[in-house]
Order: sequence, then structure tokens, then C-alpha cells
Amino acid sequence: MKNQIEQQQNIAKEMMEVLNTESPKKQIWNIPTGYGKTYIFLELAKALKKSKNSLKNKKIIITTSSNQLVRKYHEIAQEKNIPGVIEISKSNYIDPDKYMAYLKDGTLPELIEDKSLKPFTDRIESDEKNIFISDFIQNVNFLKDDVESFIKNILKQDGINKEPFSQQLTFTNHYFLLHMLKHGKEKFNLDDYIILMDEIHTIGDVAETVFSNQFSIYAMRMYIHNIYKNIKKYKNFQGKLALIKNITSFSKKLNNIIYEYSSPKDTLSLYNRNDLYNEHSVTRDQYIAVLDNIQKDENLKHIVKKLSLKKEYSQQLSRDIQKIKEELESINQITSKKNDKKSILSYTPVKGYPLISVYQQDPLYFLHKNLWTRSKYFIGSSATVLPYDVVYQKENQYFLKRLGIGKDVDHGDIINFNKTITNNYYLKYMGRIFKKENVQIIIKEKSEYNYESVYDEDFDENSKYYDDIIEYIHRNHDNKKSIIFCGGYKAAEYLAKKYMKIYDDVPVHYASPKKSSVHVLKDFEKIDYKKGGLLFATRDYGVGVSLEGKKLENIFLLRFPYPIISSPKWISMREKGIGPFMGVITKEMLITLMQFLGRLQRSNSDTGKIFIMDDRYHSNQKKLFDEILTQYGVFEKIENKVVKRKSIDDALEEYGDLF
Repeated sequence: MKNQIEQQQNIAKEMMEVLNTESPKKQIWNIPTGYGKTYIFLELAKALKKSKNSLKNKKIIITTSSNQLVRKYHEIAQEKNIPGVIEISKSNYIDPDKYMAYLKDGTLPELIEDKSLKPFTDRIESDEKNIFISDFIQNVNFLKDDVESFIKNILKQDGINKEPFSQQLTFTNHYFLLHMLKHGKEKFNLDDYIILMDEIHTIGDVAETVFSNQFSIYAMRMYIHNIYKNIKKYKNFQGKLALIKNITSFSKKLNNIIYEYSSPKDTLSLYNRNDLYNEHSVTRDQYIAVLDNIQKDENLKHIVKKLSLKKEYSQQLSRDIQKIKEELESINQITSKKNDKKSILSYTPVKGYPLISVYQQDPLYFLHKNLWTRSKYFIGSSATVLPYDVVYQKENQYFLKRLGIGKDVDHGDIINFNKTITNNYYLKYMGRIFKKENVQIIIKEKSEYNYESVYDEDFDENSKYYDDIIEYIHRNHDNKKSIIFCGGYKAAEYLAKKYMKIYDDVPVHYASPKKSSVHVLKDFEKIDYKKGGLLFATRDYGVGVSLEGKKLENIFLLRFPYPIISSPKWISMREKGIGPFMGVITKEMLITLMQFLGRLQRSNSDTGKIFIMDDRYHSNQKKLFDEILTQYGVFEKIENKVVKRKSIDDALEEYGDLF
């Protein structure tokens, strides 16, 4: 422990020395699990406060990727007597009045399990303030799919932060920092701040979210449904029957559109289709035309006009009609920009409901112009920001450019990228400190069966490919707690149920859109390690999960975690012909892969096995995969061959005369 503290202090000291120069370079640190990034940044904040130079007067912003990590920083700072405050957007918190209104009108009980709602209801009734919506989303069990964004929208607090980042030390998230860079330039001179950015590898994706508006017909349908429920409660509502008729007719129209344009298959498998950008552009244009038609719908116009005049009815009804107006404004933004390629059609991750995103500007150019150009004192860190230890070489160029470093929309990427990085950035690669000898990496022999997607319309429930997968897991889990990364929810559920149907040797859990990941992980954690246990998980479980020791000893990776390119970012890139496309998504996959592999070893004493089951390993990219895999373990020398077993029917046919 003493050595670790000294190591943290030495890293903080090196960061301080680079900051304390006349023209300080912006620092990018690759710091894997085990060093204690949180403690390093807090150690640096403490040292800056005690410094005897001009840095002492600078305000410090520690920013990270999630509210849970923001809270973790704040809690550890309090333990170490380092004064600091949390400063995030009000929309991150639950509005108690809205919560109670949607609870009483039945909206929340209709969408969320009562038992998981109760702890939050109790907290709100006891006047607890500042409950994170993200905590709520992660801890409740949903009764319907794809309702998370709707729940966030109806429960969030309104209003703006009046004087952000006014304290000496502030803990925030990337979303709020970028929002302030976007809207608060006149109040926010970055020369007055030292920015310490944890989980820097996520900043590009955060910028994608901050600089796009999204519209979902599914969300509009939910608001219309709420209005219908509230209208029915009023006995003396003038024109009630006519209004209900308008609502019913419009709801049917929305249902038909959702049914026609939903594409569950495309949520995971678009990257295999060479005709993506052609076919998808047509679908997008058709869908935008449908949205234009919604905007002009007479039933909807009547609903909005009628309810806008009814001021005497509940705040609940007023909120829902206001949301409808906001949705109509979103449609207007989309249809007015339908020809400039900034409108992207994508799909929600579970049901594949259509989702339109409109980009206001290039997110990476914004980062270049407003973060990298404006900030003077900056340190970013992550366990996966620089995959390779030759930090200034071309191997790491993509991983820096994806953060907006060197991005120049007017003149293309900076010509001499390496020279630019050398002159302006201080890059530091810290290697993994855990003993990779404690982890065995085992490559499954290539299957004789072709991969089949559970999302394909002609998918065979009795797939030989997945029979092979199930048998392999059964033969290799060794009665130890294991996570099997499957892809999406449908794949996780299918494989879990298929395993349980054949074998009953260990407890089995699986990811579900209706059950929070927190609950699933808690149930998995409760299993006695002596009994083993399998968790069939989605790719979401590959980040932020920390199960030490015997709580997790095996990882089975069914498919390499390539990006789901039905998301706006990748569809936009494919349509614009930015490439080489497959090379880019492979590099993105490597970042996610490192996150997945890092789940197994959370301390220096952790041991286990990583099973690579994706046949794409046996391709011309094998060397690329090996460069990453060898950082996390040692390849098993024994070939792990698949033993072909005859079915009972085959045996009877071959040896029938013997029975």
C-alpha cells in the first residue's frame, strides 16, 4: 500500500512539473487499472492547492464520464479532507414534484416494477434532494422496453446553473463541461482553470451526444398515451369524446409508423451489409417525409390546440402537452435540414425503434476549437486512451484524432500530425502493473459452423453454431464464476435459456432490458463461488464492472465488440464515405475490447481465463488482436480443440443393430 501511495505521488509530481512551465503542454496519460487514477488526480489537486507558484490560484475542474464516478471522486475527497463540490446540470437530478405526479397518475407504475420504485419513493417522501436520475435508471426494473430516455425526460429537473465552476475544486461530468464550453463562453475563461479529465477516451462520444438533437416517435406515443389517461379522468371535460377520438386516431397512426420502420435486426448487424449507405439513405428520406406528415396531421393539431387552451387542468397534463410541442419543434428542425446529410436515422438498442438525430456541428471540430485550442492547463487520463507504448508513433494517431486532437474542418487534419503532437502534447504510456501470467488466454478452434445472428429473420432456434457454443462453455467454465459477453439482450437471453435447457450444473443469470444491470450483477455476486455461476451479458457489462477474486474467474468473448454501426455516428461516417471504414471500426473495437478484457483482473492477486470464441480471430487481423490480447494475459499452449460428439439419433442410426 505504501509503495502504491508513493507511486501515485510520483505520478502527480510529474504531472505538476509539466503544468508548471511557461508554455505547458497538454497531457494525455494512459493509466491502466491498479494505479489508482482517482487518487492520483486528488493528490495532484491537493498539491496544486499547496503550491507556491501561480498555479495555486487556478480553479480545478475534475471531470469524468458518469455521475457515479463524479460522486466517487467527491466521496474520496471528503475522506481525505480535500474540499470540493459537485457541479452538474440540473437535468441530472430527479424533480420530486414531477416524480410524485407521474407516480400518482400511474405513469411510473405502468413502466416500472413497484418493488424497485419503492426505495426512491421513500427517499423523495422523506424530502431527500439531489437524487441522480442515472441512479434511478440503473436500480429500477422496467416493465417495458426502450423507455429509459422517456423516463429521463419526464423526471428531470428544469433550470440552469447560475454560477458554474466558481469553487476552487469542482467535480463534474463531461456532458456538463462540454455544455458550458458550448453555451457559456463569455463566463468561462479556460485560462483560469486546470482541467483534469478522467476517462478521456469517452469525450468524443460525449461530444456526439451533446451536439445532436434526437427525436423518437416512440417517445411521442408515450406522451400521447399519458394525455389519453389524464383526459379520461375528467368527467366534465367539454369535447372529451371528440378529443379522445382524435387521440385514438393519431395513436394508431404512430403505431403503424413504428411498426413499419422498426428494425430490431439492424441494431446489431448493419456492419455486415455492403449496401448500408444506399439502402439506409432511402429509408431515412422516407422516414423524414413521414415526420413531415406527422407535423401536418389534423388530429394532432386539434389535440395541441384544444389542450393548450385548458389552463385549469392538472400540471401533469400541461407538462405532457408541452413535451408534445417540444417534439414537434424537433420534427421541424429535422425536416428543415433534410437535404444536408445532418439528419441520421438510427435505431434504439432493444426493440429497434426508429430514432432521428440532427447534428448541429461537427463534434470533433468543436473539441479541437473549444477544448484543445482554448485550454492552457489540461491533463487527461484513461486506461485505454493509448493502446500502444510507442506513444508518438503513427500507431496511436487514430486514438488521439478520435478525441478531436488535430481536427481542423477548414483545412483537413493537420499535415504533420506527429510534429503537432510532439510540440503541443505530453504523452505518457503507463503499462499494466498486474501480473499477466495470472491470466490464461485460450483461443477456441474455428467452428465448423457459420456464425448465425439471432436477429436474422430466418434464424433457426436449433442452430448448430450455438449448440457448439453452449457445449464449449459447459466444458470450459470449470465450475467458476464466468461472464459470457454475447452482444445484445436477445442473444443473452437466447443463450442463457438454451444453456439452462440442456444443463443444470450451475446457477445462470442473463442481462435483460427490463432488469437493471445493478440488480443483475448483485444477483450474480450473491452466488457462492463454490457453486460457480454464469452471467450471459450484453456489451454494456464490459465497462464499469468490478468483480474481484473468485467473484469472476472466467470471461468468454463470443464476438469481438465491434461498434454497433446503426448508431448515428457510424451511419453518418458510412454515408459520407469516410474511411477506410472497416479499419476505423476495428480500431474502435480494440478500445472496447481492452475495456472488456480489463474486467477479469481488478487486483494483482486476481487470476482467471479469457476464452476468445470469435472465428474472426482466425483471419488476417490475427496479429492485430494478439497485440492487444498479450497485454492482458498469456496464451495457453495447449490446443483447446472442440470434441465432436454424436447425437443420440446419430448413434442409434450408426449402431442401431447393437441395441
